[in-house]
Formats: sequence, C-alpha cells, structure tokens
Amino acid sequence: MKKNKILAVICSALAVFSAVSLPLASTGTLKVEAATYTYTSGDFDYKALDDGTVFLSGYHGSDTSLQIPSTLDGKKVTQIGSLCFLQCKDIKYVTIPEGVTSIGHEAFGRCENLVSVTLPDSLTSIGDYAFNYCEKLQSITLPDRLTSIGDSAFNDCISLSSITIPGSVKSIGRSAFAYCEKLKSVTLENGIKTIGKKAFMFCNSLQSLIIPASVEEIGDDMVLYCDMMKSISVDSKNKNYSSQDGVLFNKTKTELITYPCNKNNTSYSIPSSVKTIKSLAFYQCNNLSSLTIPIGVVEIEESAFYNSDGIKSIKIPYTVTSIGDYAFNYCDNMKSIDVDSTNKNYSSKDGVLFNKTKTVLIQYPCGKESSGYTVPDSVDTIKEYAFHGSTIDSVTVPAGVTTIEEDAFNIYYLSVIYGYKNTAAEKYAKEYGIKFVALGASGALTGDVNGDNEISINDATLIQKGIAGSVEFTTEQKAVADANGDGEVNVSDVTVIQKFAAGLIETIYNRFKRV
Repeated sequence: MKKNKILAVICSALAVFSAVSLPLASTGTLKVEAATYTYTSGDFDYKALDDGTVFLSGYHGSDTSLQIPSTLDGKKVTQIGSLCFLQCKDIKYVTIPEGVTSIGHEAFGRCENLVSVTLPDSLTSIGDYAFNYCEKLQSITLPDRLTSIGDSAFNDCISLSSITIPGSVKSIGRSAFAYCEKLKSVTLENGIKTIGKKAFMFCNSLQSLIIPASVEEIGDDMVLYCDMMKSISVDSKNKNYSSQDGVLFNKTKTELITYPCNKNNTSYSIPSSVKTIKSLAFYQCNNLSSLTIPIGVVEIEESAFYNSDGIKSIKIPYTVTSIGDYAFNYCDNMKSIDVDSTNKNYSSKDGVLFNKTKTVLIQYPCGKESSGYTVPDSVDTIKEYAFHGSTIDSVTVPAGVTTIEEDAFNIYYLSVIYGYKNTAAEKYAKEYGIKFVALGASGALTGDVNGDNEISINDATLIQKGIAGSVEFTTEQKAVADANGDGEVNVSDVTVIQKFAAGLIETIYNRFKRV
C-alpha cells in the first residue's frame, strides 16, 4: 500500500514537471504552459486557446463554397492557423465569420481555384503568404480594422485586378502584391506607414500609384518590373517623400528613388537638387534616350541604369565620387560613357569607363560599335560584368592585367582572347572555354602588319610595299610581317597571308585564325 502511494506521488510529480518549461537562462525562472490538444469537429481540426476561443488548424472537407463556422463545439473561432487550407483545390468561395482576428501563415496558400474571399470586419492581420498563389482570386475587400498585411500575402494572385488598402493598415509586407499581373488599380488610403520592399513588383498592368501623406517608409524596388508604370505621385503633405513629374524622390529631392519605367518622356534632366541616384532608379527605362546628370550628383548606386536600352550616352560630372557595381550594365544602345576630365575618381577613354588612373576597367558600353577591343596597357583589373551585354567578338588583354573578375566578358559573343601566356587572360579563356591566342614578345599578332587587329589582304599589300621600299617598317612591323617564321620578310610571307585571308590555310606561324 505504501509502495503504491509513493508511486502515485512520483507520477504526479512527473506530470507536473512535464508541463513545466526548461529554466530560462537569463532569469532563472520557470514558466508553466498549458497543454495544447487538437480536436476535430466535422470537417475542421482546431486547437483551444487559453482565453477559451479556438483557432482552426486543419480542414479535410470538399466544399466549393465554404462558410467557415463562427463556433466549434461551442467555442468561438478567432484565428485561422497556418497552412489550414493549404492547397485546398476544391474551394472557390470562402466566407470567414465575424470574430476572426487573424489569418495565419499560408493559410489559403495555393488554393488555385479560389475566386472570392469575404473577410470579416473583425480581422486585424493577414499573415505571410496567406493567399500566396491563389491564381484565380479576382476580388477581395480588406476591412477597416486590418493593421498588417504580411510578406507575400497576395503574391502571384494573377487574376486580382484592383485592391484598396485601408488607412488602418500600418504595414504592407515585402512582396505583398508581387506578381499580380492583372492588378490595374491600387488605392493606398491615408494612415499607411510602411510599404515593404518589392511590394508591387511585377505588377505589369499597374500604371500609376499615389503615396499618401502618412507613409514613412518605402522599401527598395517597390514597383520594380512594373512595365506599364507611368507615374508615382506623393501627397504634398508627406514628410518623407515627394514627387515631381511622376518621379519619386525623398522629401528634399536629394535622392532620386524611382523613375517610372514606362514614362513617355524621351529625354529627362535630373533636378539639380539630387545628390544620389538610387539603386535601380532608372531600371528598364526604354523610352528614355537622352539623360542629363547635373553637376552636384555625388553617388550613382548599384544597377542605377541597369537594362535601360533607350539611353545612348551618359556624361558623368566631376562631382560624382561613387559609382556602384553594374550601374550601366545591359544598356544595349549605350555607345559611350564620358567622364568630366576634372573628376577625381573616374575617367573615360573612347567612351569606356575607368577609375581615375585607368588601372580598373569598369564598364565597356554595351552599344559601342566595334568588333574588337584592345584593353589599355595601364589596366590591371577588369571588373565583373564589365563587358556583359556587349557584342565584341575579340579582345586583346595586356600582360599587366592581373585580375579579370568573374563573368567580366559576354561569353556568348566573345570568340577569342588575345593575350600573353601564363597570365590572367589565358586563365580566364581556359576557365570559360574561350579560344586563347598567345601574343609574341612585342604584343602584336603575327601577320597583323597594319595593327588593326585583323589579318587580311591589307597586311599582304603593306608587306609588298615594304619589300619594294615604298614603306619603311618599324621593328615591330618587321617582326609581325614574318608570317612564315623563317626570320626574313619576303614574298613568301605575302603568299602565306594571302592564303590565310582566303581561308586556304588555318595557321600563320603558330597563330590561329579567328572563328
């Protein structure tokens, strides 16, 4: 009998201990938590909360038109839990009852046939990915008590055509309405404070947006890839942001944040107040062919003009001290980037962008019309993506180049790299499967007597003139004119070059024909 009593006490103690959490290292205290159980009522699973209400945790029905009950087993439903209706493909229409205050993470995610949702006035929060990939969702009315819309909450709702976000909402999450391809109308009511990064990214039907006075923070790339965007306007009472001619700035217009990519203007002069051109500010502005950057601009951030195919040239004023990576990448029609000669940080040569001392080649303009390019002898580094988007098929790299960063060249067009053996040029060529042609000690290609980086009939003619004495060769020209490698310059060399130019032979003294 005594033994049974001892056992009962031990079991009771274990039961109490199992309901107690581990000690908290910072305070040394213990926290007692109520046990949580899952119950089933009809087609719904739910869990009880400490306040006597319940939240839905699962659904295993097949209704196409679903009226979620306001109570289960006499207990009020106040929350819809995470993943509750995930991938419920039968559901087309949903009515959420009054009393529900929150919709959890991915609660209706990937309900691909969901057309309409009726939300209760009591709802205060919509969780991350709550309606993610509900591709047939056409309409939804957000209640006036709603305070937060989670990250990617309506991401990829490609049938949603309009949305009004009430002023009660304080934060719109990251990518909240991204990829809503048919979203034509977005109304942001006064009261909203934060618009998350990429909130309306890839909303390809959205043409305009009005930012209310209450907004305090706009995340980066809010309307990135919105191909039809023509105007972003800001309420004049906003204390943090402003607009001019549909272009988004900070309040003092010292930062140009977003130039709408489908704005109709073919030319644009950046206001003289601007000090910083923000990242992706002019992304994909294909209508814009002429752009003026004023004296006073100090910083051009990363990818600022990325993929702006309309711009033909850029002039960098002397005041610019910082140009971010990829600032002018994939500007397909940009023929030159010219830097004011008094700029202390950057320089240009033949429209190519360098650092001041020309030791770093930063950007070769994508639209520069040339089949080949010879990197200046001063260069020791070719930056990542420096030639991406360009269509040159050959490049000559001097021995002094010690660093060619990853993906520096467009390997889809570049067919041959001319350089010196055992250098960065040869290493890069091998790594990316590009033909490498070694240069001789003089740096010139054997057979290229006129120095145009080509071997042609023009070179054969020039050798003939040299042999006849009508042209005097330099020491380097004599070296490269020896096309057959016998140490002399004579008619045999002319014949070799003529055959090479005609395609009858593939090599000239161990130098390979270009492909």
